[in-house]
Amino acid sequence: ENPICVNLSWDYNDSSNSGFNIIRNNLEINNSIESNATSYQDCTVLGGEDYTYKVVADNIYGETLSPEINVHIDAAPTISMNSSYSINENETCVVDINVSD
Repeated sequence: ENPICVNLSWDYNDSSNSGFNIIRNNLEINNSIESNATSYQDCTVLGGEDYTYKVVADNIYGETLSPEINVHIDAAPTISMNSSYSINENETCVVDINVSD
């Protein structure tokens, strides 16, 4: 499960709207968003990457494009552990976890 998500939201009030499409990095990633939707969550992004988004409203006049939105996803922290512990029965083992950016 990817814990990194980009949350997009919009306000679009056009009675001729038939739905929305989401464009990420000039490729359509979802074209089946209902006409009454006001948000979309993209949880397929990766840390350390840059993305551009547009929301496209389909209506009787064609398409209405949102301004382009630029998003940078910071790299996820690295967790390192020393996993070479040995313990005997009834002993306690303490594991130190170091997190770095």
